[in-house]
Amino acid sequence: MPFVEKDVSSDPDAIQELIRAGVQSTPAIRRGARWVIGFDQRELLALVES
Repeated sequence: MPFVEKDVSSDPDAIQELIRAGVQSTPAIRRGARWVIGFDQRELLALVES
């Protein structure tokens, strides 16, 4: 699955994207409008399979 990695420690636009989405922690993974916050293996698998 193709992806775009964004480093919030060095990319102000990436930080703003998280703030706009209401995300307050990392890792944060988004596919479309769906977000998975933290490392939740079950949610990540569901995100990949959807």
